[in-house]
Amino acid sequence: MKLLEDPTSCKVKTELKAALSKRSWEEIVFCGFGEPFMNLDTLLEIGGWLRKRSPQQIRVNTNGHGFLIHPTRNLLMELKNAGVEKFSVSLNAPDKTLYNKVCHPVFENAFENTLKFIESTRDAGFAVDVTAVAIPEIRMLEVEKLVHSLEVTFRPRQYIPNFW
Repeated sequence: MKLLEDPTSCKVKTELKAALSKRSWEEIVFCGFGEPFMNLDTLLEIGGWLRKRSPQQIRVNTNGHGFLIHPTRNLLMELKNAGVEKFSVSLNAPDKTLYNKVCHPVFENAFENTLKFIESTRDAGFAVDVTAVAIPEIRMLEVEKLVHSLEVTFRPRQYIPNFW
């Protein structure tokens, strides 16, 4: 999906009303080509709106940089209050060096903060699964071992080359 601009909350709600009325969805996921926490206030508004209207689980797909993006906010409490129940965190590497090489984070301590985010969401009672894309540079067994040491679920993801 390629958008020329971010949709407004009102536009998203209109689209969601139509989609929710057509069938029963298993879960609702905030994700996309970008980090959902970059538009946190919209996520919180729509999540809270959904929680009042829909029984589906709300999940956020993230790179786990939420604490770095919003260092002064009580992020997990705000997300819990908005109805978020689950996170899928893209880790993609078993160590900082490979993480920086593969993910190109804008934050200095992104790898360590992603691990902190995973542990904090787990400890706060959210369901958490951690993913890694199976690209040649990734040592999937090492990522899986790290994820299991964090006591969350590991979900490998297939690499799909760009199609545009």
